[in-house]
Amino acid sequence: MAITDTAGTKSAADLKQKLRMHFEEAKQRIEDAEEQIAQLREEDEASLRAAADEVRDRLEQQRNRAEDLRRELQSWLEDKKEHTTEAIASWKQKREIRHLEKRADRAEEHAVNAVLLAMIDADEAELAVIDAIEARLDADAVTR
Repeated sequence: MAITDTAGTKSAADLKQKLRMHFEEAKQRIEDAEEQIAQLREEDEASLRAAADEVRDRLEQQRNRAEDLRRELQSWLEDKKEHTTEAIASWKQKREIRHLEKRADRAEEHAVNAVLLAMIDADEAELAVIDAIEARLDADAVTR
């Protein structure tokens, strides 16, 4: 039986595909950041500032989404505490599909949200690296 949640997931295969797509996007963004940082010439402070500004803009656009995702993740953790092994076994035994489907939907939502939040965290890490390079350049400029 194919069950569709609000995010459109119909099966474990669909969920895997959706997560794979997000992982690929995250991987590409990290690789792009790595390449961009590698290409930055240490003497080119303007390039560093431009890269930092670009990431800051992206983070600013994602700020509200990140807060929403963090709240959703916390909500899932609270729900998960209520889903004891005994409760889940009881739902299975009694064939309480509604409870099992709701739990599956929430778990899928949690997985997708965790990946999206990781992508935002990767942007924050990229900005931290650029800030560190800028700080090192400032320190090196004084010691030259």
